[in-house]
Amino acid sequence: MNSNNPVAALAACKFLMSLNPKAKAVDVLFSRLSYSAAPTEADYERREHQVFSQMPPNALRRLMGQAIPRIFQKGDLICRDMDLAESCFFPIYGTIEVELNIDPKPVLGHGSIVGEFGLWIPGISRTATLKAKDDCMLLEVNFRDFEETVKAYSGVQEAVTAMIKQRILTYIVQSRQFFPDISAEDRETLRMNPSLCEKYPRGSRLDLTNRTYILFNGRVRIASETGHLDVSAPGRFDHERAVGIVTQQEDPLVDGREAEVIEDSVLVSFMHEALLRLQQQYSAVEGAWAGLWGRRRTELKRKVVKSAPSTETAAH
Repeated sequence: MNSNNPVAALAACKFLMSLNPKAKAVDVLFSRLSYSAAPTEADYERREHQVFSQMPPNALRRLMGQAIPRIFQKGDLICRDMDLAESCFFPIYGTIEVELNIDPKPVLGHGSIVGEFGLWIPGISRTATLKAKDDCMLLEVNFRDFEETVKAYSGVQEAVTAMIKQRILTYIVQSRQFFPDISAEDRETLRMNPSLCEKYPRGSRLDLTNRTYILFNGRVRIASETGHLDVSAPGRFDHERAVGIVTQQEDPLVDGREAEVIEDSVLVSFMHEALLRLQQQYSAVEGAWAGLWGRRRTELKRKVVKSAPSTETAAH
């Protein structure tokens, strides 16, 4: 705990538990991390962790009993994009690089949670490839074990969900597909102004008159003047789809005024005025969204042609 690294303290607990499950030091460490524990006598201050501090000591003990320490050398593959997601990781030391088409590539270290999306989006595969940027040690926790704790303690669920939402939002704001070559300051402004990452249940309606949505996972149906079109995304970064595309020059309602959520979906939304301001400021962003608009028009035209009856069928 003196290292100011709560996950390292939990790893120490894991080791101590293997030597002596009833060791008093284990209870002291768990109590110093948990918000709900009564203060104990110790020569260090209480430490906080966004997720683990939401658990009582007995839940921490149970979870650490199930956690598995993993050691990786620099350059080792931790998991691959599209792998089956069955667990998440908590870095103890070292850093993890996320292989995404953004610059610079995200780097995650102690205090973070990695591979956690499956705790919020059921059935999702790994969203990106993870590699050890340097020698590192992680605590791996199986989703089945973690979900019991998430369901039992609302604070844990809220903390994990907030982390996932912020990560999805942050990575999409950094995406070259939608926001190439903009400054770090403008990315941060976009992330905060007011942008949202939410899960929408099947049957929800998305108002496209003032907001554009970036679909990360799921399927929605747009209804433009030329017909209906289903837009889907697999829950992988660099494979998101825009819904409610706007540009400076073209019809702002190419996707219609409203979209219907066909299956439970995760989307990030941005105000039109924020997107148009960036298009006006950055030619690369203007070109990116003009390209999205053109491809959508092509998709809609192909949908109309495909769904139109043939001459022979029409004659019958």
